[in-house]
Amino acid sequence: MTLSKENASFLKEKYTFFSDPNTIKKASKKLCKLLPSPSSYDRLVGVELGSVALASLLSLNSKKPSLLLRKASKKYGTLKLIEGNFNKHETVVIIEDVLHSEEQISETLEKLETAELNVHSIITYKNFLSIENFKNIPIISLISEKNEV
Repeated sequence: MTLSKENASFLKEKYTFFSDPNTIKKASKKLCKLLPSPSSYDRLVGVELGSVALASLLSLNSKKPSLLLRKASKKYGTLKLIEGNFNKHETVVIIEDVLHSEEQISETLEKLETAELNVHSIITYKNFLSIENFKNIPIISLISEKNEV
């Protein structure tokens, strides 16, 4: 994927951006409005690393528990790929800070499928892809290539 200067700049600045308490508070409130009806899912899933803080804030605001999905199992500690309590066949909403490739989405879905979790939708702050669904899973973006703010 080739990024425009603007998109490359966004990625470079995202950690500074998300470390500002006022900005992250505003972003989490806006993202919370994008969540589906509470009865349609059981948990949120924050994907390591960038979206974990967002998932935690959305969990607080939505009163839904969250899980942490690691990129790979740690070789120490719990050795788990997914941290947090869940039951097989529960429905989750994936929280991402930035969507930048279909491979990224595929890897996340594969891990959740292996854990026997059902994915309702993907909520993202910034979507660099020109897609609004992936394998019949809706992608709901606060900022996307189609709706730049």
